[in-house]
Amino acid sequence: MACLKLQIILVNSKLKWYKQISDKMAKSIEQKLTDPKTTITSYIELLKLLEAERNETVNYGALYAHCRRKHQSKLKIARKSHYKKDENAEAFFKKPCK
Repeated sequence: MACLKLQIILVNSKLKWYKQISDKMAKSIEQKLTDPKTTITSYIELLKLLEAERNETVNYGALYAHCRRKHQSKLKIARKSHYKKDENAEAFFKKPCK
């Protein structure tokens, strides 16, 4: 019984986040995510871009939940294994093959 109440509370809280996005904002999000020429790499970048274009504020959690549920988006980019990685320094530390 307690588990059922917990699930109902979670669903209600998720719906509250979801309702913060207007229909116009949802259409803008869909256009940005489906455009192959876009260079969006993070949800924060998408959030700032939408706020600049629409002059509306959107909660990050609402944007993230909307993008993941409606568009199954995963905004991830490849990055270096270490930002200070230098090939010359790496050659110095590696032992020569015999």
